[in-house]
Amino acid sequence: MVYQPAQPSEIKKKHKRSRVVQILLDVLTLVLVAGATYAIFRLTSVAPENQESNNPEVVNKVPTEEEEEENKEWLARTIGGWLETFSRDFRVGVEVYDLDNDLVIGQAYADEPFTGHIVSEIGAKFGLGQTTAGAYSARELTEALKAAFKHAGMSEEDWQAYKATLLAQPEVYSADRCQGYCKVRDGLPAGFSDKVKVYNENYMNSNGSYYETYRDAALVEFAAAENKTRNFAVVVLGYGFSFQTDFQKLGEMLEKKITLYLENE
Repeated sequence: MVYQPAQPSEIKKKHKRSRVVQILLDVLTLVLVAGATYAIFRLTSVAPENQESNNPEVVNKVPTEEEEEENKEWLARTIGGWLETFSRDFRVGVEVYDLDNDLVIGQAYADEPFTGHIVSEIGAKFGLGQTTAGAYSARELTEALKAAFKHAGMSEEDWQAYKATLLAQPEVYSADRCQGYCKVRDGLPAGFSDKVKVYNENYMNSNGSYYETYRDAALVEFAAAENKTRNFAVVVLGYGFSFQTDFQKLGEMLEKKITLYLENE
């Protein structure tokens, strides 16, 4: 067999084909590298919430009782922030209750008993039991407000008339109890704007420099969508505060937080 050397034209064709193949391979490599780079970029730049939603450990995680309770008490930080502004010379019991959803949404020392005058009319009308030595806690007063809100056995006409007395208490002060500087609607009610209705009973006395007793139990009504209302019970029991503006500030903070919550509800 005689060897026949390749013709120049055939060599050129083979060389041309090999260059085309190499170019195609280079292009394919670039495409694969670019795709891998983009995929890595997407994985590392996913928002944290989306990363969590794709993480089986997060998706299947069962919340602890503490986490569930914290989610329910979404006013806890607001109340805690209010308390941090005061010295440790005072005592306080607070509870805020969502009457429409039947749950506590914020509290501080709600089970601590306070002696002194009870929020009399609400307690008398709706059967608040008296504990040892006339001591009451914020939680017990919340129960009275819950009963008032349901007003079982009371006609709607009588209920509306009773609410009117709670909403329009006279602006007077008690010289014997307040040394001339506290008014019935000051304190917690004064902290809420005209957009919110505060139906409350309160009691206070002072020695001229601080409150020896401050009791406030209120049904607080917010306007909601579709001409509906959202209703909350707010109880504040205090001792050792210097001014009613301390309680007014709490009302301001609660309105701001609850309004924001309702807007996003």
